[in-house]
Amino acid sequence: MLSDRGRETLRPLVMTLRIIVIALALGVTFFGIFAAVQNASKVQTFGTKVNYLFLAIAAPMFVAGFVVPRLLPKGAGGSDADDVSAVQTAFAPIQTATIVGCALFEGAAFANLTAYFTDAELVHLAVGGLALFCILAHFPIASRIEQQIEDQLQARRDEQQFKT
Repeated sequence: MLSDRGRETLRPLVMTLRIIVIALALGVTFFGIFAAVQNASKVQTFGTKVNYLFLAIAAPMFVAGFVVPRLLPKGAGGSDADDVSAVQTAFAPIQTATIVGCALFEGAAFANLTAYFTDAELVHLAVGGLALFCILAHFPIASRIEQQIEDQLQARRDEQQFKT
């Protein structure tokens, strides 16, 4: 269980990560709104003018958005004598994984919203919406991040205990 100092250290870090995730989501949202407004006078199609290149670009990005963050390093070892530095050390890989995952989904969203912008094909708008949903699913919840950090710190303590 994290100490009060550890929780106080974590609070601004989680808030910063929330701002980053919201900023990424808002970029996709506003471009989607812009594309929809620009296409308001065009005939909207569904499945007739699909640009398969943009779908082919998005498919591996969706897979990578779920896989790559789990492949990133989980953090450095080190001692957790200072609760504040231990929380900061454990939070850094969580922040990196969240940003990388969201950025991959953002790339898929922008690619497909660009295709929607040029062709008014609703399939691309739907893929962009799905990517936006995946970005929002990465929204950091303090209790979940706290649990991840506690798990990391416990694993680190267990590893040090078995080494000695």
